[in-house]
Amino acid sequence: MTDPFDILRVQIRFVMVFAIRDAPKRLATSAFLCFSLYYFGGSTLAATVFALVIFHEAAFLLLARRLPEDLDDLGRFRLVTIATLICSSAFIFSAPGVLLLQFPSQDAQIIGMLWLSGVTLHALAAQGMIAVIGWITVVPICLATTVGLFLLHPGTPAPAAEWDKLLLLIAAVLWLGNVVEVHLAFSSHRAAFGEARLKAETRLKQLNYLANHDALTGLLNRRAFDEALSDALMLATDQTPVAVLLIDLDGFKPVNDTHGHAAGDAILIELSKRIEANIHSGSAARLGGDEFVAIVPAAARSSPHHLATELRKKLAEPVIFEGKPISVGASIGIATSR
Repeated sequence: MTDPFDILRVQIRFVMVFAIRDAPKRLATSAFLCFSLYYFGGSTLAATVFALVIFHEAAFLLLARRLPEDLDDLGRFRLVTIATLICSSAFIFSAPGVLLLQFPSQDAQIIGMLWLSGVTLHALAAQGMIAVIGWITVVPICLATTVGLFLLHPGTPAPAAEWDKLLLLIAAVLWLGNVVEVHLAFSSHRAAFGEARLKAETRLKQLNYLANHDALTGLLNRRAFDEALSDALMLATDQTPVAVLLIDLDGFKPVNDTHGHAAGDAILIELSKRIEANIHSGSAARLGGDEFVAIVPAAARSSPHHLATELRKKLAEPVIFEGKPISVGASIGIATSR
């Protein structure tokens, strides 16, 4: 069973790369929002929120710089600490928007809503597809937005002051820039995930092939042959028995001694192809060295004895290696399920 902490290790490493890259942007936009808070009359709130932002970024940078290269060295305590910091960041960066909704100025409320929607959109696009990290960022942001809307300042909006519209314009430009960046980031992340998934699937297929096939000849290995034989025996009946051909090459050792191992490998590869080509719908495997085995299914058109005779003739034909014909023979034993 997969350890959930292993999943969290990979996700945190992935998220922290992008989080460190975006730190200057977060600081700049947070400074603007805190200035907006100050402008609309919340000087103490602005100072408190910006201090929390600075503390969060410093702590995050410190943890990121001490992140070990090997994910296995990332202990559970540090994992939980980083995950908690990421979760708290959702509340910290949502706070300016929530607080701006409490002011009577309509422009302040619009800036607050733009900020909260931008933060939500950014979290959904950047981290929504990352299961664990997505939940611990998107859920707190949605909760903060809900609280902000519930506590929205009631009554008639206060009249707009001289610089209100300028702040609103800046907020709208920042929001639009965030939308464009989110779109580009989402496309980039989706492409990265797709590429990673394709590489993982390809690697898994390669490992599965290597686990079941002989590295030199490409035939089944002993373990895979045992499974294929079990499957064939389950389908065999008294009327339609399954046969097994045990093939041992004759005179193969002198080939290695006389012509070298490269010639021996070439002989094994070529004879493996002949075995596979002549058993039709059966399964062939290399047990090791110069020993092979083949399953002749019950539905085979030729009898096992006739097939073995023909196969011996094919295997006795010379193999051309570096312009020289090399011949080996084969002894074939037959066993049937009946």
